Amino acid sequence: MLQLAYIEKPIIETPREGDVLQGSITVKGSIDVIGFQSFEVYFGYNSDVTNTWFLLEQRDEPVNRGVLTVWDTTQITDGNYRILVKVFVEDSDPIEVIIPNLRVRNYTPVETSTPSTLQESTQPADNGTPGNNLVGSTPTKSTENPAEITVVSLFTNVVKGIGIAFLLLLLIAAFLYIRGRSR
Repeated sequence: MLQLAYIEKPIIETPREGDVLQGSITVKGSIDVIGFQSFEVYFGYNSDVTNTWFLLEQRDEPVNRGVLTVWDTTQITDGNYRILVKVFVEDSDPIEVIIPNLRVRNYTPVETSTPSTLQESTQPADNGTPGNNLVGSTPTKSTENPAEITVVSLFTNVVKGIGIAFLLLLLIAAFLYIRGRSR
């Protein structure tokens, strides 16, 4: 039986700590460790003190420099997250690798000091197959938030409200005046 070269501990290639994530993100790496049985990939809130994790993938075949899972970040609220890869091995505790400070920014503007921006691309990969190419250092243009309240819009709406209230009071006064004169 031919054995592949095993690695000592799991390696996560992408995403990396501090990356900005948008859309569907491919989590790539190698988890083919000695005594491999299965692996799980989770995501969680970066600053969660309860250590709560949400399962993304669970498989029992090893991966060597390949796709561990695809994470659709459009299904969660923008914020800072982390990924946990847990590899179960024979006769030992699971081996865990955590990638912290992953900045999901699908619906909010990306901060100006971004190390890189990762997003799904539909361009062909280097090998000619369409795939999960990660586009680096290319921030996407943020769309305006229609629910955003600006000082100008707030002031404009307050002035309109005062004007409408004044007209209503004027109409009520006119109605009462006419009603009083007709008696």
